[in-house]
Amino acid sequence: MTREPTRGGRRSPAPELAARRVVLVTAGASAVGAAVCRELARRGHAVVVGFRGHPEAARRVADGCARISRRPARAVHVDVTDTASLAAAIPSAWRGMGTLAGLVNVASYSSKTGDYRTGFARLDVNDVVRAVEVDLAGSLRVIQRCLPHLRAAGGAVVNFGSASANAADPDLLPYLGAKVGLAAYTRALARELGPRVRINTIAPGALDTDWMSTWRLPPGERKALITATCAGRLGTADEVARLVVWLLSDGAYVTGQTITIDGGMFCP
Repeated sequence: MTREPTRGGRRSPAPELAARRVVLVTAGASAVGAAVCRELARRGHAVVVGFRGHPEAARRVADGCARISRRPARAVHVDVTDTASLAAAIPSAWRGMGTLAGLVNVASYSSKTGDYRTGFARLDVNDVVRAVEVDLAGSLRVIQRCLPHLRAAGGAVVNFGSASANAADPDLLPYLGAKVGLAAYTRALARELGPRVRINTIAPGALDTDWMSTWRLPPGERKALITATCAGRLGTADEVARLVVWLLSDGAYVTGQTITIDGGMFCP
């Protein structure tokens, strides 16, 4: 979020402004989304936990954020695929909480089987369409709805891409176009919306979350994933969350970028 200049070119938010800044996180009850919400709360932000399903889980995340930050936190139904639903939800999502100054687009599509590794011959094009609808078009819809508020606040957006998609991993065929397209829109929108609004994408690699279990990895394949990293381990949701919050706050000179956080799995 944009900060007011002080001596020496350093930037720091006026306390009264920082105290009223709100961040909306889509898919805020997912493993990574919840980690982002908690990290925002630790930094003193008011948080809106967006959810499409699992309202009770979203409310638990919001309650936890409120306990951490002692700031308002709220769970709000945010369906990124439904324009009418967004139009109704966005104006009231943070009412009474402060000024929207950050947006984190975590919402992402997974196939019903959770297994993308089918090869092109068996690719279900409906999965491609759905991934574009959620990951790409859905993110753009939310940005459009939030843009007047982000402009007024001098805010920032963080989108979620994929290290595997950027590396054209054939195991992720349904997912590739949506995530790579989102990175392209990030660059274009940084030029159009700057300097008032910053926008970046982060591209996580393999993370040790419950979502990994949906991949039904054969014995030994998890170990192979770990071996493929330079870090010698999988990433965590908390590590991703810390990068997101840095981009929203301290990364005031970073915009239009896709930043990979994959432990070196896809080093050039």
